[in-house]
Amino acid sequence: MPAALASGWASADAEQPARVDVVRPRVGPPDDYEPREPGDDSVRFVGRDFELRPVPGDEAATFAAQWMRLKRVPVGADEPWPAAALGLVADMVGAGQFRAVRLALGEPHALLSLDLTIHLVAPARGPWLLGAFDNVALDRGRVVGRGELYDESGRFLASVTQQSLVRRFR
Repeated sequence: MPAALASGWASADAEQPARVDVVRPRVGPPDDYEPREPGDDSVRFVGRDFELRPVPGDEAATFAAQWMRLKRVPVGADEPWPAAALGLVADMVGAGQFRAVRLALGEPHALLSLDLTIHLVAPARGPWLLGAFDNVALDRGRVVGRGELYDESGRFLASVTQQSLVRRFR
C-alpha cells in the first residue's frame, strides 16, 4: 500500500509555472496540406486508422513533419486522445529514421524497433497532432530517431526517441 500511495503522489500534476524550451516547426494548419494517399502506406493499419497530412520538405534531409488524426475514433476539439493511439503516433518517429537509411544506403531497408520511449509533458487533446521527426544517428546497423508531438495550438505534448536495427530486405 505505501508504494501505491507514493506512486499516486509522485505522478499527480504539480501546480507550478511551465517552461518549454522547444519550438514547434513553422508549418501551417492541417487544412493547408493534402492527405497522404492510402496506397502510400508500407504498414496497412496506418492508412486505415490515421489520416496523415505530410508537410512538404527537403527530400535530401532526414527531418519529416506531418499532421495526424484518428480516422476510426473521432476526437473532438478539446477531447483527449486515447493513450494507445498516442503510442502508435509516437512510433511514427521512424519517418526520420527511414529517410536517413534511404539517403545513406540508397534504398529502403527494414527497420526493426529495439525500443520506443515517450516522455509525456501535456495531455494530447483535439483532433490533430503534429509530429516533427528527425534522425540522430545511423551507424553499424542501428539508427536512432527522435521526435516531438504538438497540438494544433502549438503546445508541446511529448518527446519520443526510438532505436532500430537496420537490415536489408530479403
